[in-house]
Amino acid sequence: QDKHFLSVIGASGSGKSSLVKAGLIPELHKDSKTWMHHIFRPGNDPIGNFAKSVSQSFKTEEVEKYLSAQAIEKILRESKNPFQDIFLKHHHDKQHLIYIDQFEEIFRFRQSEYNENAETDSNLFVEILIKASKLNDENIYNIITLRTDFLSDCSNFAGLTKIINDGHYLIPKMTLPEKEEALT
Repeated sequence: QDKHFLSVIGASGSGKSSLVKAGLIPELHKDSKTWMHHIFRPGNDPIGNFAKSVSQSFKTEEVEKYLSAQAIEKILRESKNPFQDIFLKHHHDKQHLIYIDQFEEIFRFRQSEYNENAETDSNLFVEILIKASKLNDENIYNIITLRTDFLSDCSNFAGLTKIINDGHYLIPKMTLPEKEEALT
């Protein structure tokens, strides 16, 4: 509630995605506010994947306020205030959860030799995420899941370590009874 950015960090297979998808998101639905979820993985096109996710959420929610993925991507790339132009102009009455699963994919993408814009796009993507984390007065919340073995790679992006340090949750190792309880 205090932060608009949360990084869920843990070892591979520790349940980071499950915690968010099966724990946090259902808990949000208990809240009286209306939530829109924009869930995606960076993959080989982080800005494009983000735009597709937002576009699909808008399309599902209200067709008359639908923005195409191409229009959203253009705003993300060109606007000084992309969240104002995307979320607050079109769905200001909703709470928005931007969930970036497997955030570590951004580091693989950044080093891609097959995409000449990989470094520029990864820098822009992280810059967009940092801007979003600073919108504490708005209805936009950001979550990333990140494997611990990629945590040091975050220092390659100016500002990313600060937002991670300001809001993170380290997944503890589960005991056998805790794993059984989680499964049931």
